[in-house]
Amino acid sequence: MTCDGELTMSERLKSNRSNFGMGGAAVKAYRGIRSLILDGSFKPGASLTERTLCDATGVSRTPVREALRRLNTEGMVILKAKRGAFVPIVDHQEIEEVFDLIFLFGSYSARIVAQSISDAVLDELHGFVNQ
Repeated sequence: MTCDGELTMSERLKSNRSNFGMGGAAVKAYRGIRSLILDGSFKPGASLTERTLCDATGVSRTPVREALRRLNTEGMVILKAKRGAFVPIVDHQEIEEVFDLIFLFGSYSARIVAQSISDAVLDELHGFVNQ
């Protein structure tokens, strides 16, 4: 524990180990690594060594490698040949562009649905709004 009462990264990794749920070892590794990235235990740009990930998730290297491949396809980690895995550095401009796209697709989808909605479904929706 640090002098200000916070857990060290090693302590946080060990304490999180029991919260990763049940299932196959690769699923356990995937959930654990993803959770640690999302909660900030692994910062953007951080190198993710297999040993650290094995210790953090309580599984062996093969499931960790499988989890890293899956996380790579989802954009949660970057795999570099002979250099390992890294947490990507997210650009704020990219985030804005993604939200702009979500807004555009959502608006487009709502318009398509609104043009083809039946009177019966519309009445049912009005009933939900009134409740």
